[in-house]
Amino acid sequence: PESNITNSSIMDNKTNDQILNKTIDPIENITKNTTTDPDKYDFSPVYNSEGKLIVYFFFAPTCNACKSIAPTVEDIGYRYSNWTEWKGFNINFDKDRAIYFQFYNDFNLTPERSGTPMILVNNTILWGQYEINDSLEEIINKSIIK
Repeated sequence: PESNITNSSIMDNKTNDQILNKTIDPIENITKNTTTDPDKYDFSPVYNSEGKLIVYFFFAPTCNACKSIAPTVEDIGYRYSNWTEWKGFNINFDKDRAIYFQFYNDFNLTPERSGTPMILVNNTILWGQYEINDSLEEIINKSIIK
């Protein structure tokens, strides 16, 4: 599937109407591969053992959309640090890229909604700078255990 994956710049080429009508995919609407394999990364925990909300974040340092959301992600991460645990995956590293491709396959993502930046939080996949900037803090705020 590596050749089918495009980066988040697809979203940059959309019209304003397409951006406003974007969809955020709850995981329950995406068929997950239920095969249990001890070598696979486990994305099922929503909260860690301390009750903190887990935020899975796929990024690439050279990705322009990733660079544009960095201030937002850093700010949210800092302000919600008492209630969240962030797991970052730099897809420029082989191990993290392999985890990304597992995520891509496990959740049957399409090439149109793939690449970086991508965040999984409380059973919701946010993709691209617009979804992340528009929705991440609201989802975290509604999901954290205070």
